[in-house]
Amino acid sequence: MASLVIGVPKEIKDNENRVSMQPDGVAELVHHGNTVLDVACGPGLVVADVITNPPRSPLIRDAEARGCIVLDGLGMLVNQGVIGVKYWTGVDVDSRVMRRTLEDLLPT
Repeated sequence: MASLVIGVPKEIKDNENRVSMQPDGVAELVHHGNTVLDVACGPGLVVADVITNPPRSPLIRDAEARGCIVLDGLGMLVNQGVIGVKYWTGVDVDSRVMRRTLEDLLPT
């Protein structure tokens, strides 16, 4: 498997205290041959967040405002739901319907 270069957003303000990855997570990635870089968020950088509520977390809003490509936590939740429903019931569900329903239920 090819190694990855992973950009971890760095703090952009003094004492921002943003934790995007724990040190043990960085160590594990490096141990497996990956490179982890401390980068400023900007155009072209992909920022993924696993927070589902609120769907538009401060991290996602900030990254989007800086021109980053964003993946919010709802995508993860929806895809896990689609797989779970298929596994337990054998029914294929429409992920778009599931996402719209969650967006209607959760605050922005």
